[in-house]
Amino acid sequence: MKKALFLSALLLTASAFGVREKSPFLKGITYPEKTVKVARKDVKSSSVGQESFQNCYVYPKIVVVELDSGQIGADSLLIRNRTNPSLRKICSSEPWRDEVKLPSSDQYFLGKAGDYLFNISADGFGEAGGMWVYDAGNGKLLDEIYYHLHQEFTVIPQTDGISLEFYEQLKLDCSLAPQFDDCWAKTREANNIPASVKLKTPDCAEIYKGKDFKDHPELINNPGAIQIFTKVRVDDIRSAKRTFINGSVLCNASP
Repeated sequence: MKKALFLSALLLTASAFGVREKSPFLKGITYPEKTVKVARKDVKSSSVGQESFQNCYVYPKIVVVELDSGQIGADSLLIRNRTNPSLRKICSSEPWRDEVKLPSSDQYFLGKAGDYLFNISADGFGEAGGMWVYDAGNGKLLDEIYYHLHQEFTVIPQTDGISLEFYEQLKLDCSLAPQFDDCWAKTREANNIPASVKLKTPDCAEIYKGKDFKDHPELINNPGAIQIFTKVRVDDIRSAKRTFINGSVLCNASP
């Protein structure tokens, strides 16, 4: 089955803030469904008290209206059905009948794949970025994802929807320093990774190299000092159930 990343028309209007420029989507490969048109205009917003700009992402059946004042995260994200042929009206900043409001705090709109909308975090932390998947019809949140910013994130078209493959950040409640040799087993259990999944113990030696407990207790004894990621597949975005894929586990130092 053909695999493809989808590239939002957000490329044309990317904010100077956050992780949009770092997103693995920004590789020039497009998902089959593209925007029909992207309309941008400057608007005066009383809610933020300064000049803002508005993006209107137009698809065959819906539009997504994003109001952004240049702060971290969009000020509002709205889904509107294309019941009116006039894009000037449906893309306006005025309230629209039957519009659905998406959460916008610390989020930007990224793109659409099938019947699903993707928002991306306004900023990242270390190698981790946030992504939220919504139902394009009713705005329901289907999945919240924390993924590796510099590894491929793949959207796979299916006959009845989409599936995803990406490197997801794992929960880490212990230290992976060499002297704590039971931490990886605890981490597998905490993340519900089946014993049948063959994952290499994460190699964090380079991060701890030359550092000892006395001089660097904040690194050696602090789980938050390390970020680890492993590859997962989501076969049905509506259930958001993960399948762990055999392979390596990536280890990065937190900022």
